[in-house]
Amino acid sequence: MKYFVLAILLFVSGACFSDEETAAAVEVELYKPPFEAWLAVHGGVSSDFAGYFGGSAGATLNWLPGGGVIFLGAGYTYTGGHASAEGISGDLYLNQFMGLIGYGTIESDIAMAVGFHLGLTTLSGTLTSEDETASGSASVFGMGVVGVFNFLLGDFGGIHFEVRTSYLLGNEAYSKLYSLHVGYGFAL
Repeated sequence: MKYFVLAILLFVSGACFSDEETAAAVEVELYKPPFEAWLAVHGGVSSDFAGYFGGSAGATLNWLPGGGVIFLGAGYTYTGGHASAEGISGDLYLNQFMGLIGYGTIESDIAMAVGFHLGLTTLSGTLTSEDETASGSASVFGMGVVGVFNFLLGDFGGIHFEVRTSYLLGNEAYSKLYSLHVGYGFAL
């Protein structure tokens, strides 16, 4: 019986307040980001800090479904540079194809994410020592950590920064690569 009386009291008390009064009393407003996905076109520098330095350019599709928590993406980067270490020098070129997964969020003026990238890297080039010259190409598995920041400039996109470390498995001479890129992220 007491549950029946309690249910009637709750029903009557709910009928005494209109939806407008309830909304005004609560005043909760959730942030709605201007976009959840952007295509970034970027360029920058890449180095292994052991004799390789080059310029790089690429494009990355970034997606934060619902404005945050899960970060997904896909990207391509081309890097061309010069290697010089222990009597060996030459030009090396890398093509990186990668998928991205991690954690991210979009606040009022910045979209940011941190996560991992996995993919395929093809290396090609020519290395020269005192005795011989060798050229060729190889495909290796690449993985690493990525940080993405997009400073929003309204509903159409923003300035895109990307920091990435890559570990190239299966190639001992150039097993790691660090990249810093800046560009523009176009809202999708």
